[in-house]
Amino acid sequence: MSRPSLAFGQATSLLLTVILVSIGVGLPIALIGHALDLDISGHPFIIGFINLAAFGYVIRQAIQRQGDDWSTAFPTKGIALHHIAPMLLMLAGASILISELDNIAISLYPVPIDFAAQMIDLATGGQGILATIFLANIVAPLTEELLFRGLILRGFLQTYSAPRSIFLSAALFALFHLNPWQAIGAFILGGVFGWWYVHTRSLLPCLLGHAAFNAIPVFYYGILGMPPPDPAALVEFQPLWFDVLGVLLFAGGSYMLYGMFNAERPVPSEAWISRARLFADRLLDYARDQYGDTETPLFVSQIDIQTRTLPPEEST
Repeated sequence: MSRPSLAFGQATSLLLTVILVSIGVGLPIALIGHALDLDISGHPFIIGFINLAAFGYVIRQAIQRQGDDWSTAFPTKGIALHHIAPMLLMLAGASILISELDNIAISLYPVPIDFAAQMIDLATGGQGILATIFLANIVAPLTEELLFRGLILRGFLQTYSAPRSIFLSAALFALFHLNPWQAIGAFILGGVFGWWYVHTRSLLPCLLGHAAFNAIPVFYYGILGMPPPDPAALVEFQPLWFDVLGVLLFAGGSYMLYGMFNAERPVPSEAWISRARLFADRLLDYARDQYGDTETPLFVSQIDIQTRTLPPEEST
């Protein structure tokens, strides 16, 4: 069975469908909350339920239309142990760089205080640490990776080149967040996870990497209890040495992983055949039989050097 292809317009339609289904599921919940005078629409459990319903519906419909099965569409083979260290280095570096890029973006275009307070509340576990973990570390990685890397990127790879597929899927991942402050980090992570998927053909590193990245603020603010940033305060940039460390970690992990991926890349059969033909040509042209009294070209009695074919058999 050939793998299903996907064009940019089709992927955009999938994302619009996710948004429409999310509205369709979330609106009754919001009305119920309003009738009961309860603010439940922003609770992590409710957001997680809406995401599962919307993403699940769209992914299921797409898989059924493609006539594919879940295990083929969403491969989750294990991670090679030697890949783990450079992947962690890339994540650590990316978290530092994204944090500083967010600071720059916020300084140029401040985040509305209500929106910032909601994001900080989610990150710090303000409505329950278990609810935050459920949304940020389980639902978000699962739904977003299945859709963006498992469905969209996999389809793009049958339509476009690998670099273009990674770029387009990362761009859609950034736009889908629907706000400029999360788009920067989403684009960078979308590119990283897309690169991992292209070379490993597994969603497992993407799922675990996504969950690990989302766990950083949850662990830092929600579990360790460090004071969260004040959304009304001025932006405080990171020390220069910390930014340089982020660059070194990200670049070093990328370089290590790039070398590993290249070393593991299978050699195309055409390359083997080309080398074998070159060897045979050089053997026929230059090899010599030095075992007799007369030095003669190797195989000269079996192969016609001009045509490189066996001579016709003589009839007896």
